[in-house]
Amino acid sequence: MPRVCTETLEFQVNDMPFNLSAKPIVILKDLPVFRCENCGKYAIEDPVMEKFGFLIGE
Repeated sequence: MPRVCTETLEFQVNDMPFNLSAKPIVILKDLPVFRCENCGKYAIEDPVMEKFGFLIGE
């Protein structure tokens, strides 16, 4: 499981925006992510990024 600033991560399925450059934004819908309960930042597991990373240039 990915880590952000705490070990308490909550699994969620969210729509996540990604900035590709100065203007275009891509929104991936129903993306499985983990949200840090302390700071609110999101973490995406490697297998998920491998599946969707080509869409955002990763």
